[in-house]
Amino acid sequence: MHSPSLATEVELGGAFIDLHDGTPQRERPAMGFGVTSVRGTPGYPITARLKVGYDLATTMLGELKRGWDGGEAGVRFEQLVDAEGGIFRDPNLTRRVALGSRARGRAPGS
Repeated sequence: MHSPSLATEVELGGAFIDLHDGTPQRERPAMGFGVTSVRGTPGYPITARLKVGYDLATTMLGELKRGWDGGEAGVRFEQLVDAEGGIFRDPNLTRRVALGSRARGRAPGS
């Protein structure tokens, strides 16, 4: 953590790639970097997060959330390597975009 409102993360490692399709198995470096920032007030926080990684393909996560006394709302984007089960075992690049909201309940008597 760099400050109360900013944090970063770095990941280093390796990836073993075996697609089971006749191509040679490979090993390659894997890495990731992320940054999270929280602004606003404790009752009304604004959180922004970005994470980028690379192993078999580039993975990404971007998220922006806004909180308030009664809940929060946000938007999120993800790109990741995924493999579906069943007869389809080939990896694919999945992209998702989501909008969400969450209401917080209040304690009785408050």
